[in-house]
Amino acid sequence: MIFLKKEFILECECGAKYKFQGSKENLEEYMDSQTWMCELGRHTELGKKEDYLTIVEEREELSESPEIEQKRKNEYTVPELQKEFGTTLTHIGFGMFKDAEGNVWDYRSGENGERLYSQV
Repeated sequence: MIFLKKEFILECECGAKYKFQGSKENLEEYMDSQTWMCELGRHTELGKKEDYLTIVEEREELSESPEIEQKRKNEYTVPELQKEFGTTLTHIGFGMFKDAEGNVWDYRSGENGERLYSQV
């Protein structure tokens, strides 16, 4: 059996939108899986994804994924942050850290899904 790949636009209950590419069967399997972590809305929910996500659009044509900008000079990976600041970093939630001087470090996703931290 051949499953056609489509693109689905999903909307989180917080209003954040996500793109899912795959077959309808892939989407059903994904929506049935446990735990939803909304990167844009910065919240995590327990329970099936379908409890928090709604399909708002279904497309036959796949759109291209945007290019992810390479790591900048002022960005650090988690190991680099730990090497630079040691144990003085305090986790303040949502993947963010505060250093001993009170500076907050937030992240964006890099090319391979790694978190790239910069001072905000």
